[in-house]
Amino acid sequence: MEYDKNKYKVISWTNWRILNWIINPGLAINELILGQRIPRVLFIEKKTNEEKSNNLFVSCSHCSTIHREEIWSDHNALKNWFGLYCPSCGKTIPCIRNFISLVFIVLTAPLWIWFVKKWKQKWMEKQPERYNNINFSKVAEVNALWLKVGFSWAGLMYILSIFINPLITGEEINKWLIIIGIPVWTLGGFCLTYVLQNLNWQIKTA
Repeated sequence: MEYDKNKYKVISWTNWRILNWIINPGLAINELILGQRIPRVLFIEKKTNEEKSNNLFVSCSHCSTIHREEIWSDHNALKNWFGLYCPSCGKTIPCIRNFISLVFIVLTAPLWIWFVKKWKQKWMEKQPERYNNINFSKVAEVNALWLKVGFSWAGLMYILSIFINPLITGEEINKWLIIIGIPVWTLGGFCLTYVLQNLNWQIKTA
């Protein structure tokens, strides 16, 4: 992958943001149902060194065009089930996979493998119009921050309650709770995000 090494610094899977996406079980819902995706590699401008949306960039592995990450925010943050669409060349930018999401995809492959090409073709046909007249001023950085906090908490609580607690108490890990816990703690993450957003608004307007 070609990029200006004097201008950009690479953010790979070792970064907390990307690593959280891989190991946080609650984010499997975001990936599989909502279609939220994170590219395998992000770039940040060395002169800023701040991981904010307007400082992050994504490079297309097909045409080498470097895009602002904000392109995939607002209404383009969802419905990216097949990857991030590159408006320059019309191909998809490779993304990382959440671990739970990957396991689910592998286990259910026999059910959808016969239809995936048709689904992707229809999805690709709808992408160009999504990237017309992008308004960067609508990027909700505060909302994104609270989502990260909410789902980080939910993922941690899922691991503690489903896996760590039985190990401490000597009980057997309940297989049903592993499955049921995903939507339950995902909902908990949404609830915490809602509370934090409203608390933040009240503090600012007090």
